[in-house]
Amino acid sequence: MNWILITFQWYLVLLIIGIIFTPLTKKIFKNFNFDFGYPFAKTLGIILLSYFVFVLGIVKILPFSRLSLIFALCLFAIINWFIFKKNKQIGSGVMNHAPTIIFEEFLFIFSLFFWTYIRSQEPSIRSLEKFMDFGFINSILRADFFPPKDIWYASEPINYYYFGHLTGALLIKLANIKPYYFRFNRRLFG
Repeated sequence: MNWILITFQWYLVLLIIGIIFTPLTKKIFKNFNFDFGYPFAKTLGIILLSYFVFVLGIVKILPFSRLSLIFALCLFAIINWFIFKKNKQIGSGVMNHAPTIIFEEFLFIFSLFFWTYIRSQEPSIRSLEKFMDFGFINSILRADFFPPKDIWYASEPINYYYFGHLTGALLIKLANIKPYYFRFNRRLFG
C-alpha cells in the first residue's frame, strides 16, 4: 500500500511540472495540432528545472534544497504565466484538446503505476551500474552545491556525467520521498 501513496506523490510532482511548463511547451510545439506537444511538458520541465538548479548550484548561488527547488519552480511558473498571458490562444488550444490531454494523462498514470508495480516485485539493486547510480543519487541528495562529493574518492567532486542522476534527485527532493529504497526504484522508471 505504501508504494501506491509514494507513486501518487511522484505523479503529483510530475503533474505540477507538466502543468507549469504547458505554455512554453505549446509555444515550442505549436505545429503539433493533435495536442500541442503536451506529453513533452513534463520532460521539458524536468530538463529546464534541472539545468537551472545545476547552473545556479555550480556557481554556488542556489543550494540544492527542497525550498530552493520550490522557489525555482515558482520562478518558472511566473515565466510560463507571462507566456500564457501573452499568447491567449494557449488557453483555448489546451481546452480544445482537453479530451486528448486527459487521455494522455490517464495513459501516463496507468503506465507509471503499472511499471511501479512490476518493479516492486523485484526491488533489489543488483547488476549493471545500479550501485553506482544509487550512490550518485544519494551523493547529489546530500550535496548543498555542485558538483557533489564522489562516492569513491573521499572529499573529491564527482568527475562523471551526473545530470541524469540530478534529474532523478530533483524529483525525489520535490516529492519529498524519504525511504531510501523507494528513491532509487522510483527514479528507474519515473
